[in-house]
Amino acid sequence: MVYAAVVVAVVVAALVGWLPRWPGLAHEVALPPLDLLADVRVLMARASSVPLFVLGVVAAIVVRAALIAAVLGFTRRRFTLAVRFYVAALIPALVASGLDFSGRAILYAYLIWGGLLVTLATFVVLGATLWTGRDTLHGAFANAFRQRLRLGVLLPYLVALAIVGVIWRRPGDVSQVLVVPFSGALTAITARRLCASPSRRTSFRTIAIATMAALLACAAAIIFGVSHDSRRVVGPAPPRRNGSLLLIAGVDTSTGQGALFRFVPQALGFSCAQTFYYSYRGPGHGGKQGEARCPIRSGAPYRKGDTTRPLHQLTSGLRTQLSTLPRPIVVVTHSQGAWIAWSEITTDDISGVTTLVMLAPFNEGLAPYPPTGEHGTGAAGGAAVRIVTDIGRSLGINHFDPDAPLARELQGTPNAVKRLVARPLPRAVRSLAILARADLPLEPRAWPHGLPETCPGWLTHAALPTSRSVGTTVERFLDGNPAPSCPAWIADLGHTADAFGAPSPTASD
Repeated sequence: MVYAAVVVAVVVAALVGWLPRWPGLAHEVALPPLDLLADVRVLMARASSVPLFVLGVVAAIVVRAALIAAVLGFTRRRFTLAVRFYVAALIPALVASGLDFSGRAILYAYLIWGGLLVTLATFVVLGATLWTGRDTLHGAFANAFRQRLRLGVLLPYLVALAIVGVIWRRPGDVSQVLVVPFSGALTAITARRLCASPSRRTSFRTIAIATMAALLACAAAIIFGVSHDSRRVVGPAPPRRNGSLLLIAGVDTSTGQGALFRFVPQALGFSCAQTFYYSYRGPGHGGKQGEARCPIRSGAPYRKGDTTRPLHQLTSGLRTQLSTLPRPIVVVTHSQGAWIAWSEITTDDISGVTTLVMLAPFNEGLAPYPPTGEHGTGAAGGAAVRIVTDIGRSLGINHFDPDAPLARELQGTPNAVKRLVARPLPRAVRSLAILARADLPLEPRAWPHGLPETCPGWLTHAALPTSRSVGTTVERFLDGNPAPSCPAWIADLGHTADAFGAPSPTASD
């Protein structure tokens, strides 16, 4: 009866708009601690200030503890146990939610996958604790460990929950609410199984070895696939093309340093004399070659901090650089370079660009956040973004500043990226989006205007410019051949993380 009441309450809250409608709505009626993690994700995305976020988290812990105590048969000791359980789960919940929101805000997929890993690990370790019949947290956890954490029950539940989230993964749709009764029934059945004595104990060592073997096999397959897909000129070079090739690198790069500088122009039929590199500082006489496959003979040397200057300055610099290049011009971008190219080409019919190929582009900002010190939807998430990026800069992982001009203008502003890519390209410009499969949680919708998109190979964001399969795809596209579309099941697999992720901070999903 308690779970039925919770299901009804969540359905009503979602229908009237008190809760967002997104794939993670299934987790609002999930087993502990997934329910608390869902609450923290919603609060991080929707709370208008950090104090409100803290107040919401405290309220969530108290309410969730009372509900679980009622399910177990309410007593003071069981309520205290539930409170301590949720407090113990709070730190990993904050870490997982902070990583997930940050990944969606600054469009770094590895943060989303990191948050998902923390979520799954937290559930696997704590998921059976409350159902062991003990009234103390230490005793409950010890008993769960003796029962091998009941992985034979928890792991199938996770798989079923992920499938439910994938089936209904259209944010904002009323049908999204249908996920709640299914999830509630699944939770009630699993809770009953956890309360019952295990009928057959699966060897913990066997499960651990099998899990590690599966993870290592997946990692080896990805590493092997990426390392053996490195872009190099194999066999006869394609016929030389006319015009010029302009490469526009992404954020957090510098002159001669970055993934796109390792792109091989000769494999597309362009010589070094025809190859040029966009500078985030505008016109100039070039700089050190660094990792670039060709000498950098034009453009002012730039540093990582220059890649987040205001968009109008970057667009103006691109227009000036394009005006000096031999026509026709082929533009290849990586990551945020697509926004700069799109901004210029859609406002300049005589840019000379005939082909735009975008590697790992993004067509939407998923988690906007207000400026530092200001209240507004996503304020708590914005605080998490700043903490995560501060740690990244201190460790030398990246130099991204979420409050830099370009970041505030596009990622920090609701619907800014969507409005930018909604502007149509000139009819004379052919364009292609090549997606990294590891980035698919960041690609919630197809590119507008029917722009073709493809996702060759199991590649990461940074691996696309050096991929042999990507080079072959681009070469065929330049020859006028259509690119193979990204299979629907691949997109569904990539969006599995959505059910374990934060909802959009915008008022309307």
